[in-house]
Amino acid sequence: MHGPAGSVASTPTVWRLLSSVANTPGMLAAIRRARAQARDRAWLARGELIGTELPGSRAAGKTIGQVVIDLDATLVTAHSDKEGARCNFKGGFGYHPLGAWLDNTGEALAALLRPGNAGSNTASDHLTRRGAGAVPAAGPVA
Repeated sequence: MHGPAGSVASTPTVWRLLSSVANTPGMLAAIRRARAQARDRAWLARGELIGTELPGSRAAGKTIGQVVIDLDATLVTAHSDKEGARCNFKGGFGYHPLGAWLDNTGEALAALLRPGNAGSNTASDHLTRRGAGAVPAAGPVA
């Protein structure tokens, strides 16, 4: 298949890759380290260009000079019976994933796939290691 950036892997190829990552000891940790190193380099390069690594976050017309992590849930419709899909509060069927974004840059940090009947403000999901606790740590990576 061809996409706007060239050839795109087939669905079975992508699933084999994901299976390989999941089943290779240490692979997921290595990917997380590489992603953290790339993030550090990007933020440092930005700092060299404009004098600050992260822009301030904006709220109510004011700039907040701190790191702001935005936790938000959204509804994703499933058009057929999928594992974990459930009826949601709007009468639809699908998932209700919870995402974490760095509000300062809009960068996606982490996501937690949840069934459609999960609550938007379920504190236990916000605090779980797989939810907000999955947000990458800032600073140098060992």
